Amino acid sequence: MKAVGKYIIIEKCKKAEVAPSGLEYSEEETNKMRAHRATVVSIGDEVSGINVGDDVYYDKARSFEQIINGLEMTMTREADIMVIIPHDEEV
Repeated sequence: MKAVGKYIIIEKCKKAEVAPSGLEYSEEETNKMRAHRATVVSIGDEVSGINVGDDVYYDKARSFEQIINGLEMTMTREADIMVIIPHDEEV
């Protein structure tokens, strides 16, 4: 599968979010947050500064989910990416 234009296909991260204090957020608490973490699977040819394999935080209210080849994927636009974490860097 290949994203087109300014679209980005992402896969939600399965690992739990952890606060600086070490507290692990529940899935319910994480779902209340507007920004969600995901890994970039495919980028459109008009996207710049984001690479396949990067982790990103995206605006979940401006994205949509679709099942493609049996996999649940999320589509969003480049403008709805808030933070990029290059795949060779960790927060």
